[in-house]
Amino acid sequence: MASLLLGEVDEAEYWLQLSMSPDTDDTYGLATFQSGVRAEILLARGETEAGLRMWRRAAEPSPVARRPFPDTEPPGLETWTLEALGVAVVAHAQHGRLDRVAHLVGELRPKLRRLLSGPAVDRPAYAAHLAICGVLLLAFAHVQLDRGAPAQAARSIALAERCRLLRTFQPTMSSVRVKQALAHADGAAYEDAVSAYAALGREELRAEALRLLDAVETAG
Repeated sequence: MASLLLGEVDEAEYWLQLSMSPDTDDTYGLATFQSGVRAEILLARGETEAGLRMWRRAAEPSPVARRPFPDTEPPGLETWTLEALGVAVVAHAQHGRLDRVAHLVGELRPKLRRLLSGPAVDRPAYAAHLAICGVLLLAFAHVQLDRGAPAQAARSIALAERCRLLRTFQPTMSSVRVKQALAHADGAAYEDAVSAYAALGREELRAEALRLLDAVETAG
């Protein structure tokens, strides 16, 4: 991923190949991660259709024999599953292909609500709760932009950034791409939201995200 961030696509593929083994245990969603990396490599090379197809594959459920947080992550809400869902939607939105992931778009709101309504348990840094919420909020923002709701999208992006969304997969989750999305959002609403969210703590951010979902549902 560091290689992709630097634009070294061949280097990224080299390290990806080294990491792959037929005996690899998918306990921590490694197969999902590898599919996501391969998708980003394809997108970075301009192979859009192949890259998006790989992202759809990465977002498919991937059951594992042993789960790292069996008491806190119900099936379908595993960290890697939610990240793949969010990034897949963002990637398709960036290339004007949201229609191909309508089923994933339909999962965003209910899964984000379940995540926000659950206990705010302490987790390792790589499974940061709010950071995963941020990924889904960014995906949600792209859907709002597609549906002609620039103000709602702006608030969702501001909240995603305040949640320190995971930016694992590059270039899709890069700050440059987020700025490109903001160019189509409501600038004033974004500035207001950044100011309003700046001092909020963890639980307040969760509550604000739930209010945002409620507002969108009320608006239809």
